[in-house]
Amino acid sequence: MSARYAVGIDLGTTNAAIAAIDLQARRRAITSLPVPQLVAEGRIGERPTLPSALYLAGTHDVPAGALALPWGEDRREVVGELARVEGARVPGRLVTSAKSWLTHGGVDRTAKILPWGASDDDVPRVSPVAASARFLAHLRAAWDAAHPDAPLAEQELVLTVPASFDEVARELTVAAAAEAGLTALTLLEEPQAAFYAWLAAHERDWEHALGGEKRILVVDVGGGTTDFTLIEARLGGATLALERVAVGDHLLLGGDNMDIALARRVEARLGERAGTLDSVRWQSLVMQCRVAKETLLGGAGETASVQLAGRGRGVVGGTLSETVTRTDVEELVLEGFFPLVAADARPRAGRGAGLREWGLPFASESEIPRHLAAFLERHHATIGGANAVLYNGGVFTPAALRERVTAVLAAWAGGSAPATLASVDLDAAVARGAAYYGLVRRGDGVRVSAGSARACYLGLGAVADDGARERLLCLVPRGMEEDHAVVLREPEFEVLANAPVSFQLYTSSSREHETPGAIVDAARDELASLPPIRTVLRHGKKLAARTIPVHVEARRTALGTLELWCAAKEGGHRWRLEFQLRDAPLLGDAATEGAGAELAVAPEQLAAAVAAIESVFPPRAPPKTPAGAPAMRPAPPTPVGPDAAHALPRALEAALGAGKDAWPLAVIRALWDALWAGAAARTATAANEARWLNVCGFLLRPGFGHELDGWRIRQLSQLLSAGVQFPRAPQNRAEWWNLWKRIAGGLDRAHQLRLHGEVGPWLVPRLARKAKVKTRVGGKPASQEIREMWQAIGACERLDARLKAELGEVIVADVERGKVTSQQLWAWSRLGAREPIAGALNCVVAADVVSRWIERALALREWPLPEAVAFALVQLARVVDDRERDLPAALRDRVAARLADLPGGTRAARMLHEPVPLDRAEEGRLLDESLPAGLRVRASVA
Repeated sequence: MSARYAVGIDLGTTNAAIAAIDLQARRRAITSLPVPQLVAEGRIGERPTLPSALYLAGTHDVPAGALALPWGEDRREVVGELARVEGARVPGRLVTSAKSWLTHGGVDRTAKILPWGASDDDVPRVSPVAASARFLAHLRAAWDAAHPDAPLAEQELVLTVPASFDEVARELTVAAAAEAGLTALTLLEEPQAAFYAWLAAHERDWEHALGGEKRILVVDVGGGTTDFTLIEARLGGATLALERVAVGDHLLLGGDNMDIALARRVEARLGERAGTLDSVRWQSLVMQCRVAKETLLGGAGETASVQLAGRGRGVVGGTLSETVTRTDVEELVLEGFFPLVAADARPRAGRGAGLREWGLPFASESEIPRHLAAFLERHHATIGGANAVLYNGGVFTPAALRERVTAVLAAWAGGSAPATLASVDLDAAVARGAAYYGLVRRGDGVRVSAGSARACYLGLGAVADDGARERLLCLVPRGMEEDHAVVLREPEFEVLANAPVSFQLYTSSSREHETPGAIVDAARDELASLPPIRTVLRHGKKLAARTIPVHVEARRTALGTLELWCAAKEGGHRWRLEFQLRDAPLLGDAATEGAGAELAVAPEQLAAAVAAIESVFPPRAPPKTPAGAPAMRPAPPTPVGPDAAHALPRALEAALGAGKDAWPLAVIRALWDALWAGAAARTATAANEARWLNVCGFLLRPGFGHELDGWRIRQLSQLLSAGVQFPRAPQNRAEWWNLWKRIAGGLDRAHQLRLHGEVGPWLVPRLARKAKVKTRVGGKPASQEIREMWQAIGACERLDARLKAELGEVIVADVERGKVTSQQLWAWSRLGAREPIAGALNCVVAADVVSRWIERALALREWPLPEAVAFALVQLARVVDDRERDLPAALRDRVAARLADLPGGTRAARMLHEPVPLDRAEEGRLLDESLPAGLRVRASVA
């Protein structure tokens, strides 16, 4: 069935909008469609847009049937206007800015983590993807109810995304649409859609309106993101053609930041009257400041009142009131976000309003003109005189903000102001332009040639003798048209089939004039890295590891996403290389940078070290089977003497010519691969097993950091079922738990939960009845094993916050009894840390829970193991500049005062009062041993 309509959807951070063109009408006009939605309990009304707000109602919040929609069942959730109203009343049940969360690599964006910081146990949670899907599902249901003969899923559908969205955020947007039942669609960049809306309004006179050759700058500042786009009008013979030539990098900076900055100013004025605002009162304040900002900048009055629930009995009526003036807002927005800066101004590190609120990593520089100046310099562009600017996004609704940016551009161009293209209804422009693009895709209308906004590259490793540059294979050059496939038969690569491989991809919005297949060098500051693609290329019937020649194929789809394939030179095998959307990149992922000079290991030295491992743990190879004979089982491993196993570390040091702490990350992982190949030989003797467990943990510590560690950990996790083979040997039992302590941080959530199931009954009194008489290491664990269990479970940062809170309660009780061990305190520092090393932010224990732990510790006159308690308290209370995770300032002051006379008290005070990254020694202590050479934990507060 052919589409009746071209439909555009703007899935905005603050509001969503929909527009359409009837393809069968004689006059194909764009219609902005009002969105029916709940505007009060039991009352449906139409609004120009659908607020991107999701309210998760409690059982007794609203009467039965009050949230029913004409086209669907009565659910305990609502989106749109009523959601925004109810959310202002009960902010802890409100989900907003879901679109911004789609770009947040520090959390699992498919996990149920929103509302962020919700503390009530009965509040349901949704993922950023699911929340986005709810908004799209509402638009779909409303459309289908109004157009029963033309379902939305069967129309020419265009969905917009920020121009700066990377490949992962685009795929997550597509996943959200699919969850809403919209699988056939095209993605379009929002600034480009805004320009299409302008073109639609000037379809017959756009060349005259532009006045010849021009460069058009689109400045798009919405609720959550800031986007810059350059479009050029170029003469091709006698015809004027339009081409999108550049887009900016991702900036999580927009109206949300302005609301937060204004709320911070009001919070400071309230001071002691309000005290420390909890999440609920803070969100209420931000929402009211948003309304005040929009009202005052819109010219409706000179003042606005903000009211906040008070505390204590001294507050009249239980509320506090503060007045916000238009001067307040103009000063904050104009000078804080749109100041008059010089053309050579650039973004500054470590600055910004609204930094990390709600757990979101907002841009550290809040002054938008600085980002704009850097964008124009990167693309060798100036705007003024014969050029034009088009403003888009709800932030530019007040004319004063458009005028300010025009004044900035004029100053940069020596006083020659660019022409301003009249925006077409800022709330509806993106949806209208998307609908028009649906028409353009069918061969009508005026097309803007665009192609790929970014070049995409496959990383080939650092340039020799220059760690600041990368060697790259160009897969998709900037400007390559959509739905165009590239087959790169040269260069040819060899990859290891039936074993884990990793592909590191990079993008660049500034590099140009490259061709697919070109091998180029680029400075790292020109590149943005995408999450590595990790996979196993299955090939052949026996699935034995072997190298095969392959080439790479790439395609920028008509949908607007990137497809990559690896194709075998012979046999016709092709493998799709896909991003793992369900796995958040480790917040504490490691980078081989800034770690000083590394030990140089020659190939022959590495070969000698591998040979030393294989002499003790020979790789298990299947015996050859005569043709027609049944398959033979591998021969049992030949045991080696205990002396050989015991001497293995010394043999490795001799082969590599250095002590084990100097071995580089790549070397120790290569040694682990050899050790894993000989895993079967560990069962030959007790000495073999003890040495294998010991060396295995050392070579795979801390369980993450190398691109293939996820695969290695998954292989090793099989040992959880096997258990210790020589349980009567105390050394083997100790090495077993030492292994898991070293690598548990790299286990995925499912295996960390499984490990919790193994050790929890021995650590948590509530679970004691589940303890088995025999564990996987034998009988009842000894006290030393219990201590090792604490460290193993302490490294499991992907456990649910509630499980970690329960473990922490056990530890703080032991602190109070004076019976705590150093291993427990180490686990405490990891379980309740404000900044996880290898876990997602949605697994951090709630600040109020940790505050209660610290209060109990501070109430003690003397601490057992005072230095270890002090280190743990710093990790529990250190500042990370996130209101949800940071503890109350007064409590942090008390901790700092208590630690002042202990070693490191000055450093502790700084970490308790400002966000600072861990130093190398602190990283090593949190991992309980030295980091592998070349590994650097990348903390999010750095």
